[in-house]
Amino acid sequence: IDAAIAATRNFFEQLGVPTHLSDYGLDGSSIPALLKKLEEHGMTQLGENHDITLDVSRRIYEAAR
Repeated sequence: IDAAIAATRNFFEQLGVPTHLSDYGLDGSSIPALLKKLEEHGMTQLGENHDITLDVSRRIYEAAR
């Protein structure tokens, strides 16, 4: 999985698309607001199997700082 994530990140970065929250001027303090927006839009169980919960989203955001 780590290799797939790295390859995906590399692909987007080669296209000039930033892949870290800090690239957009966001830091860890932005994560609660991002999670709140997901919740407001009913996006609390994402993915094909609906197993990407807000807790998983939080961990993804934290890894993307």
